[in-house]
Amino acid sequence: MADGISGAINSALGGLFEIEADLPDFARHLFDGTNQSALKGLAELLPEYSASVERLPFNNPCTGAQNFCWTEWDLAEVQAVREAVGGTINDVILTVVVRALARYVKLHGQSVHNRFVRIVCPVSLRRADQNNGLGNQITFLPVALPLDARGPVRMLRAVAARTETLKCCGALGFAGLAAKWLAAAPPPLQALFWRSIPEIILPVPLLNMVCRNVVGSPTPLYAVGRRMVAAYPQVPTGWDLGVGCAVHSYDGKLFFGLIADTQAAPDVERLRDFLAFSFRELRRSATMKKARVGKRAAGEEEKEEEHAKEVA
Repeated sequence: MADGISGAINSALGGLFEIEADLPDFARHLFDGTNQSALKGLAELLPEYSASVERLPFNNPCTGAQNFCWTEWDLAEVQAVREAVGGTINDVILTVVVRALARYVKLHGQSVHNRFVRIVCPVSLRRADQNNGLGNQITFLPVALPLDARGPVRMLRAVAARTETLKCCGALGFAGLAAKWLAAAPPPLQALFWRSIPEIILPVPLLNMVCRNVVGSPTPLYAVGRRMVAAYPQVPTGWDLGVGCAVHSYDGKLFFGLIADTQAAPDVERLRDFLAFSFRELRRSATMKKARVGKRAAGEEEKEEEHAKEVA
Protein backbone atom coordinates (compact mmCIF):
# COMPACT_ATOMS: atom_id res chain seq x y z
CA MET A 1 0.00 0.00 0.00
CA ALA A 2 2.83 2.37 0.88
CA ASP A 3 4.50 1.73 -2.47
CA GLY A 4 1.21 2.32 -4.28
CA ILE A 5 0.56 5.64 -2.51
CA SER A 6 4.14 6.77 -3.10
CA GLY A 7 3.94 5.85 -6.78
CA ALA A 8 0.63 7.71 -7.20
CA ILE A 9 2.07 10.86 -5.58
CA ASN A 10 5.23 10.72 -7.69
CA SER A 11 3.19 10.21 -10.86
CA ALA A 12 0.87 13.12 -10.07
CA LEU A 13 3.75 15.47 -9.19
CA GLY A 14 5.65 14.41 -12.30
CA GLY A 15 2.62 15.18 -14.45
CA LEU A 16 2.22 18.62 -12.86
CA PHE A 17 5.89 19.42 -13.43
CA GLU A 18 5.56 18.40 -17.07
CA ILE A 19 2.54 20.68 -17.50
CA GLU A 20 4.42 23.59 -15.91
CA ALA A 21 7.39 22.99 -18.20
CA ASP A 22 5.25 22.75 -21.35
CA LEU A 23 3.04 25.80 -20.71
CA PRO A 24 5.69 28.43 -21.70
CA ASP A 25 6.46 26.60 -24.95
CA PHE A 26 2.77 26.31 -25.79
CA ALA A 27 2.16 30.02 -25.07
CA ARG A 28 5.22 31.01 -27.09
CA HIS A 29 4.02 28.98 -30.05
CA LEU A 30 0.46 30.27 -29.75
CA PHE A 31 1.37 33.95 -29.70
CA ASP A 32 4.33 33.83 -32.04
CA GLY A 33 4.08 36.54 -34.69
CA THR A 34 4.72 34.01 -37.44
CA ASN A 35 1.70 32.00 -36.32
CA GLN A 36 -0.97 34.63 -36.93
CA SER A 37 -2.25 33.07 -40.16
CA ALA A 38 -2.77 29.75 -38.38
CA LEU A 39 -4.68 31.49 -35.57
CA LYS A 40 -6.82 33.23 -38.16
CA GLY A 41 -7.57 29.87 -39.75
CA LEU A 42 -8.47 28.47 -36.33
CA ALA A 43 -10.84 31.38 -35.73
CA GLU A 44 -12.60 30.51 -38.99
CA LEU A 45 -13.04 26.92 -37.78
CA LEU A 46 -14.44 27.86 -34.36
CA PRO A 47 -18.08 28.06 -35.56
CA GLU A 48 -17.79 24.46 -36.75
CA TYR A 49 -16.55 23.35 -33.33
CA SER A 50 -19.00 25.46 -31.35
CA ALA A 51 -21.98 23.96 -33.19
CA SER A 52 -23.59 21.02 -31.43
CA VAL A 53 -22.74 17.60 -32.80
CA GLU A 54 -25.73 15.91 -34.42
CA ARG A 55 -26.23 12.20 -34.01
CA LEU A 56 -25.46 10.08 -37.03
CA PRO A 57 -27.55 6.92 -37.57
CA PHE A 58 -25.13 4.82 -35.49
CA ASN A 59 -24.73 7.25 -32.55
CA ASN A 60 -26.93 5.27 -30.18
CA PRO A 61 -26.24 3.51 -26.86
CA CYS A 62 -24.24 0.34 -27.42
CA THR A 63 -25.55 -3.01 -26.22
CA GLY A 64 -22.30 -4.98 -26.19
CA ALA A 65 -22.74 -7.41 -29.11
CA GLN A 66 -20.57 -6.39 -32.08
CA ASN A 67 -19.98 -7.11 -35.75
CA PHE A 68 -16.63 -6.75 -37.50
CA CYS A 69 -15.92 -6.25 -41.20
CA TRP A 70 -12.90 -5.14 -43.18
CA THR A 71 -11.47 -3.99 -46.49
CA GLU A 72 -8.05 -3.12 -47.87
CA TRP A 73 -6.40 -0.80 -50.43
CA ASP A 74 -3.02 -0.69 -52.14
CA LEU A 75 -0.84 1.88 -50.40
CA ALA A 76 0.72 2.89 -53.72
CA GLU A 77 -2.70 3.99 -54.99
CA VAL A 78 -3.23 6.08 -51.85
CA GLN A 79 0.18 7.68 -52.36
CA ALA A 80 -0.73 8.46 -55.97
CA VAL A 81 -3.89 10.25 -54.83
CA ARG A 82 -1.92 12.26 -52.29
CA GLU A 83 0.69 13.26 -54.86
CA ALA A 84 -1.95 14.29 -57.40
CA VAL A 85 -4.16 16.34 -55.08
CA GLY A 86 -2.09 17.09 -51.97
CA GLY A 87 -2.53 16.44 -48.28
CA THR A 88 -1.26 13.49 -46.27
CA ILE A 89 -2.08 9.80 -46.14
CA ASN A 90 -4.24 10.49 -43.11
CA ASP A 91 -6.08 13.23 -45.04
CA VAL A 92 -6.88 10.76 -47.81
CA ILE A 93 -8.16 8.25 -45.25
CA LEU A 94 -10.36 10.84 -43.54
CA THR A 95 -11.70 12.01 -46.90
CA VAL A 96 -12.81 8.53 -47.86
CA VAL A 97 -14.29 7.91 -44.41
CA VAL A 98 -16.32 11.15 -44.54
CA ARG A 99 -17.56 10.45 -48.08
CA ALA A 100 -18.61 6.96 -46.98
CA LEU A 101 -20.36 8.37 -43.90
CA ALA A 102 -22.24 10.87 -46.07
CA ARG A 103 -23.56 8.02 -48.22
CA TYR A 104 -24.46 6.02 -45.12
CA VAL A 105 -26.37 8.98 -43.67
CA LYS A 106 -28.30 9.39 -46.92
CA LEU A 107 -29.03 5.65 -46.95
CA HIS A 108 -30.81 6.11 -43.62
CA GLY A 109 -32.93 8.95 -44.94
CA GLN A 110 -31.07 11.82 -43.31
CA SER A 111 -29.77 15.01 -44.92
CA VAL A 112 -26.09 15.96 -45.06
CA HIS A 113 -26.74 19.62 -45.93
CA ASN A 114 -24.81 21.97 -43.61
CA ARG A 115 -23.91 19.06 -41.34
CA PHE A 116 -20.52 18.20 -39.88
CA VAL A 117 -19.11 14.96 -38.58
CA ARG A 118 -16.73 15.15 -35.63
CA ILE A 119 -14.06 12.48 -35.85
CA VAL A 120 -11.47 11.99 -33.13
CA CYS A 121 -8.04 10.96 -34.38
CA PRO A 122 -5.32 9.65 -32.06
CA VAL A 123 -2.13 11.66 -32.72
CA SER A 124 1.41 10.90 -31.58
CA LEU A 125 3.05 13.45 -29.27
CA ARG A 126 6.50 11.89 -29.48
CA ARG A 127 9.02 14.44 -30.71
CA ALA A 128 11.19 13.75 -33.74
CA ASP A 129 14.33 13.87 -31.57
CA GLN A 130 12.83 11.59 -28.92
CA ASN A 131 13.95 8.16 -30.04
CA ASN A 132 14.28 6.51 -26.63
CA GLY A 133 11.73 5.24 -24.17
CA LEU A 134 8.86 2.81 -24.41
CA GLY A 135 5.11 3.20 -24.35
CA ASN A 136 2.64 5.37 -26.22
CA GLN A 137 2.70 9.14 -26.13
CA ILE A 138 -0.54 10.10 -27.84
CA THR A 139 -3.44 12.47 -27.57
CA PHE A 140 -6.81 12.65 -29.28
CA LEU A 141 -7.57 15.46 -31.72
CA PRO A 142 -11.19 16.14 -32.74
CA VAL A 143 -11.64 17.19 -36.37
CA ALA A 144 -14.93 18.67 -37.59
CA LEU A 145 -15.42 17.82 -41.26
CA PRO A 146 -18.25 18.82 -43.63
CA LEU A 147 -20.54 16.07 -44.87
CA ASP A 148 -21.82 18.11 -47.82
CA ALA A 149 -18.60 18.98 -49.68
CA ARG A 150 -19.30 18.38 -53.37
CA GLY A 151 -16.79 16.16 -55.10
CA PRO A 152 -14.06 13.92 -53.67
CA VAL A 153 -11.19 16.26 -54.59
CA ARG A 154 -12.93 19.22 -52.96
CA MET A 155 -13.53 17.08 -49.88
CA LEU A 156 -9.84 16.12 -49.70
CA ARG A 157 -8.81 19.77 -49.90
CA ALA A 158 -11.30 20.69 -47.15
CA VAL A 159 -9.94 17.91 -44.92
CA ALA A 160 -6.30 18.84 -45.60
CA ALA A 161 -6.96 22.53 -44.88
CA ARG A 162 -8.57 21.76 -41.53
CA THR A 163 -5.97 19.28 -40.32
CA GLU A 164 -3.13 21.61 -41.37
CA THR A 165 -4.73 24.51 -39.49
CA LEU A 166 -5.05 22.41 -36.34
CA LYS A 167 -1.41 21.34 -36.59
CA CYS A 168 -0.10 24.88 -37.14
CA CYS A 169 -2.15 26.63 -34.46
CA GLY A 170 -0.91 24.46 -31.60
CA ALA A 171 -4.07 22.40 -31.14
CA LEU A 172 -1.93 19.30 -30.64
CA GLY A 173 -0.05 21.05 -27.85
CA PHE A 174 -3.27 22.09 -26.16
CA ALA A 175 -4.70 18.57 -26.40
CA GLY A 176 -1.44 17.22 -25.03
CA LEU A 177 -1.59 19.58 -22.06
CA ALA A 178 -5.17 18.52 -21.37
CA ALA A 179 -4.14 14.86 -21.46
CA LYS A 180 -1.26 15.52 -19.07
CA TRP A 181 -3.58 17.45 -16.76
CA LEU A 182 -5.90 14.45 -16.58
CA ALA A 183 -2.97 12.10 -16.12
CA ALA A 184 -1.70 14.23 -13.22
CA ALA A 185 -4.82 13.38 -11.21
CA PRO A 186 -4.41 10.55 -8.67
CA PRO A 187 -5.30 7.12 -10.11
CA PRO A 188 -8.41 6.70 -7.92
CA LEU A 189 -9.88 9.94 -9.29
CA GLN A 190 -9.04 8.86 -12.84
CA ALA A 191 -10.77 5.53 -12.26
CA LEU A 192 -13.84 7.31 -10.86
CA PHE A 193 -13.91 9.64 -13.87
CA TRP A 194 -13.76 6.83 -16.44
CA ARG A 195 -16.30 4.69 -14.56
CA SER A 196 -18.81 7.54 -14.49
CA ILE A 197 -18.65 8.27 -18.23
CA PRO A 198 -20.63 5.18 -19.38
CA GLU A 199 -23.51 6.23 -17.15
CA ILE A 200 -23.80 9.61 -18.89
CA ILE A 201 -25.82 9.67 -22.11
CA LEU A 202 -25.91 13.25 -23.34
CA PRO A 203 -28.67 14.73 -25.53
CA VAL A 204 -26.03 15.19 -28.22
CA PRO A 205 -22.79 13.19 -28.55
CA LEU A 206 -19.42 14.81 -27.91
CA LEU A 207 -18.15 13.15 -31.09
CA ASN A 208 -19.42 10.84 -33.82
CA MET A 209 -16.59 8.40 -34.41
CA VAL A 210 -13.02 7.45 -33.54
CA CYS A 211 -10.76 6.85 -36.54
CA ARG A 212 -7.19 5.83 -35.89
CA ASN A 213 -4.39 5.31 -38.40
CA VAL A 214 -1.37 3.28 -37.28
CA VAL A 215 1.78 2.91 -39.35
CA GLY A 216 2.88 -0.71 -39.52
CA SER A 217 5.80 -2.60 -41.00
CA PRO A 218 6.49 -1.81 -44.68
CA THR A 219 8.04 -5.28 -45.11
CA PRO A 220 6.49 -8.72 -44.52
CA LEU A 221 6.52 -10.16 -41.01
CA TYR A 222 6.90 -13.84 -40.18
CA ALA A 223 6.06 -16.10 -37.24
CA VAL A 224 7.28 -19.71 -37.07
CA GLY A 225 8.18 -19.49 -40.75
CA ARG A 226 4.71 -18.34 -41.76
CA ARG A 227 4.22 -15.00 -43.49
CA MET A 228 1.55 -12.66 -42.17
CA VAL A 229 -0.59 -11.75 -45.17
CA ALA A 230 -3.07 -9.33 -43.56
CA ALA A 231 -3.55 -7.31 -40.37
CA TYR A 232 -7.06 -5.97 -39.81
CA PRO A 233 -7.18 -3.57 -36.84
CA GLN A 234 -10.09 -2.53 -34.65
CA VAL A 235 -10.82 0.31 -32.26
CA PRO A 236 -13.26 -0.32 -29.38
CA THR A 237 -16.79 1.07 -29.43
CA GLY A 238 -18.84 2.14 -26.44
CA TRP A 239 -21.29 4.62 -24.96
CA ASP A 240 -23.11 6.07 -27.99
CA LEU A 241 -20.28 5.52 -30.48
CA GLY A 242 -21.82 2.68 -32.45
CA VAL A 243 -19.06 2.40 -35.07
CA GLY A 244 -15.27 2.57 -34.78
CA CYS A 245 -12.81 2.72 -37.68
CA ALA A 246 -9.16 1.67 -37.54
CA VAL A 247 -6.53 1.66 -40.30
CA HIS A 248 -3.21 -0.16 -40.31
CA SER A 249 -0.54 -0.04 -43.01
CA TYR A 250 1.43 -3.20 -43.67
CA ASP A 251 3.50 -4.57 -46.55
CA GLY A 252 2.30 -2.08 -49.16
CA LYS A 253 -1.38 -2.10 -48.19
CA LEU A 254 -3.82 -0.21 -45.99
CA PHE A 255 -6.05 -2.49 -43.94
CA PHE A 256 -9.37 -1.11 -42.68
CA GLY A 257 -11.28 -2.58 -39.77
CA LEU A 258 -14.84 -1.50 -38.95
CA ILE A 259 -16.36 -2.65 -35.68
CA ALA A 260 -20.00 -1.86 -34.95
CA ASP A 261 -22.60 -2.45 -32.28
CA THR A 262 -25.21 -4.86 -33.63
CA GLN A 263 -28.09 -2.63 -32.54
CA ALA A 264 -26.61 0.78 -33.37
CA ALA A 265 -25.33 -0.23 -36.82
CA PRO A 266 -26.68 -3.62 -37.93
CA ASP A 267 -25.80 -2.82 -41.55
CA VAL A 268 -22.15 -1.85 -41.03
CA GLU A 269 -21.28 -3.88 -44.15
CA ARG A 270 -22.94 -1.15 -46.19
CA LEU A 271 -20.56 1.39 -44.67
CA ARG A 272 -17.67 -0.92 -45.60
CA ASP A 273 -18.92 -1.02 -49.18
CA PHE A 274 -19.23 2.77 -49.22
CA LEU A 275 -15.58 3.02 -48.14
CA ALA A 276 -14.47 0.98 -51.14
CA PHE A 277 -16.71 2.93 -53.51
CA SER A 278 -15.57 6.30 -52.14
CA PHE A 279 -11.90 5.38 -52.54
CA ARG A 280 -12.41 4.31 -56.15
CA GLU A 281 -14.25 7.58 -56.77
CA LEU A 282 -11.43 9.65 -55.23
CA ARG A 283 -8.76 7.71 -57.12
CA ARG A 284 -10.57 8.25 -60.42
CA SER A 285 -11.02 11.99 -59.77
CA ALA A 286 -7.37 12.38 -58.75
CA THR A 287 -6.24 10.58 -61.91
CA MET A 288 -8.38 12.85 -64.07
CA LYS A 289 -7.03 15.93 -62.28
CA LYS A 290 -3.45 14.79 -62.78
CA ALA A 291 -4.12 14.20 -66.47
CA ARG A 292 -5.60 17.69 -66.87
CA VAL A 293 -2.61 19.24 -65.10
CA GLY A 294 -0.28 17.25 -67.34
CA LYS A 295 -2.05 18.43 -70.51
CA ARG A 296 -2.00 22.02 -69.28
CA ALA A 297 1.72 21.78 -68.52
CA ALA A 298 2.39 20.21 -71.91
CA GLY A 299 0.43 22.98 -73.64
CA GLU A 300 2.35 25.67 -71.80
CA GLU A 301 5.62 23.97 -72.71
CA GLU A 302 4.63 23.93 -76.38
CA LYS A 303 3.78 27.63 -76.21
CA GLU A 304 7.15 28.39 -74.65
CA GLU A 305 8.91 26.44 -77.41
CA GLU A 306 6.96 28.29 -80.11
CA HIS A 307 7.76 31.60 -78.46
CA ALA A 308 11.44 30.68 -78.29
CA LYS A 309 11.43 29.83 -82.01
CA GLU A 310 9.77 33.15 -82.84
CA VAL A 311 12.36 35.03 -80.79
CA ALA A 312 15.15 33.09 -82.50
